[in-house]
Amino acid sequence: MKNIILTSLLTVLIGICNAQITEAEVKSMIKNASEKELVIHSSQFLQENFYHFADLATSRLLEISPENPNYNYRKGFILISKEDNPKEAIKYLSKCTKKIQKNFDAYSKSEDAVPADVFFHLGRAYHLEEKIDLAVENYSKFIELSHPKSELIADAKIRLAQCEVARKLMKSPNKNAPKNLGQNINSTFSENRAIISLDGKKLFVSSGRPWSNNSNDNSKDVFFYNYKNDVYSSTKLTDVSWSTLLKYPFNSAEINEDASFVSNDERLIFLNNESSGKGDIFSTNFSNNQFQTLKSLGFSGINTTNRWESDYTESIDGTLRFFVSDKMGKKRDLYFSELVNGNWSEPQNLTQINTESDEVSPFISFDNKRLFFSSNSKESMGGFDLFVSERNENGEWQTPKNLGFPINSVGEDYSFSQNASGTHSVFISTRKESMGKQDVFEITESNSVVNSAFLNGKILSQKNKEIPENTYVSVKCLNCADNTEKQLFARVTDGYFGMKLEKCKEYELTYFYDSSTKNPYREKFTTKCDNAFEEINKTVLLIEDSKVIVPLNKYSFTLSVIDKISSSRLSNVDLLIKENGVSKTYTTNSNGEITFNLNENIVFGDDLNVEVSVSDQKYEKVNFSIAKKLAYEQNLRET
Repeated sequence: MKNIILTSLLTVLIGICNAQITEAEVKSMIKNASEKELVIHSSQFLQENFYHFADLATSRLLEISPENPNYNYRKGFILISKEDNPKEAIKYLSKCTKKIQKNFDAYSKSEDAVPADVFFHLGRAYHLEEKIDLAVENYSKFIELSHPKSELIADAKIRLAQCEVARKLMKSPNKNAPKNLGQNINSTFSENRAIISLDGKKLFVSSGRPWSNNSNDNSKDVFFYNYKNDVYSSTKLTDVSWSTLLKYPFNSAEINEDASFVSNDERLIFLNNESSGKGDIFSTNFSNNQFQTLKSLGFSGINTTNRWESDYTESIDGTLRFFVSDKMGKKRDLYFSELVNGNWSEPQNLTQINTESDEVSPFISFDNKRLFFSSNSKESMGGFDLFVSERNENGEWQTPKNLGFPINSVGEDYSFSQNASGTHSVFISTRKESMGKQDVFEITESNSVVNSAFLNGKILSQKNKEIPENTYVSVKCLNCADNTEKQLFARVTDGYFGMKLEKCKEYELTYFYDSSTKNPYREKFTTKCDNAFEEINKTVLLIEDSKVIVPLNKYSFTLSVIDKISSSRLSNVDLLIKENGVSKTYTTNSNGEITFNLNENIVFGDDLNVEVSVSDQKYEKVNFSIAKKLAYEQNLRET
């Protein structure tokens, strides 16, 4: 009879595991279940890696028997597997270390012991809490007591090595403490990818969170019951703030979409996608004013059959490609392809960088000299850490270096990217300062890119509209070995355009409203002949009614001083002018006027703030302010 009951329960559960079960169904199933049935439910869910549902059944078991070592072990294991709350996991796991059973029976209600694995999981919890000595003690005890063929022993040995790395790095922290980007970007849910644009003004985030209309509530994954990841974007508002995330329309509630690379003009997005049943790299391009249907990447050597490929990225000049694959076995490795004489090489395993562990989320710096990535090898201080490898003059990648503490943490640190100059970097991290499980963090530092020039351009709309899809800039190097004209399309949302330039070269820019433009505006410039990073800023104005792009005006400001009684103009009056925070004294001319040029960084559409003080002691003190938004007119006048 007992066997019949057990078989019946397992049959039901196996049927559930093969279908999409809902949280409501699980709660209904366990509501009136006996303790014996709850043990079987909990065990089966754990066996299938359905951690959220196992948590529901296990929490009910703890209500029945709060001190039961078996149930406390299950709860602690679930918490540490979900990485939700290591401190809470310690509370449960610490209750059940007294009685260890090598032949632990997960399906038996009468089982009152736990496996030696409890020490491994307790070690992980202490590790995540930065209690390194206790982590080492528990990892070591696990190795001592566990079966010699346990699959966790190799992992425990790696984590012991990581504890030593953590001790070393935490003793000599660097100065670059990461900053959480706050609630406009992060949430109580998971942020899984982060990409910052070269100009540092756009942020692309993959996050699993509820949609505004809650229409994705029925599409949570059955393992952790998390929302599927979607791709969002944000615009930088000030030096310290970002706009709230905006979801792209190509996202699907049923599929995880993780952006790994966004082109410089935001018109091509590469994503990790699981719609084929395994990990493949897909892309979507922006045309006809919308992003098109996702398509599997057709590059040679990528998206191989029955293998996991993800994390595609490429260099800004389009000569280097990187991605992640497990085509060599169970672990994930970095692969690399290079454009040589117009042809792409077959992807090669980066043997100089890859280890016996996993390497993921590659990112190549603006100057193509540094490859950032994450690894959970024995050189990490816990989980995935951020590393960097320098490329020497012979094109060889050097031994990677850990980015150190507190950039790295004892949790998961990955998905690194940075702006062109290397002054602003973002990455994903699981750490105590996180609002949810994983958050986006930022690092600010001095220029780390050298011997490179960055064209940072902007096309402003006179009507403050999005830039037309077919507007572009032609870039030609007049004295380079390759003087082929290159077309740069503007970012539709804000008009940004940019590219990598050679140093000590002359360039010509030609601005096209579209391909039918006649006599387009042109300008030339020369990059500096030094080894420093250089940023070339160019701003032009698009006039929609005329369908032309013109240079920006240089604004001047004329102020007249008039006697309020006689209405006569007053000459030789000293005025203190404070323009957007910068003060200077001027004296009115014989016509009672002063004229000055505005700061060259003040352009069309900017907010102008001028404070005027009559500082001349011959006159009554007068203070007033002028605030306006600059329109397309060359001279501003006030009285």
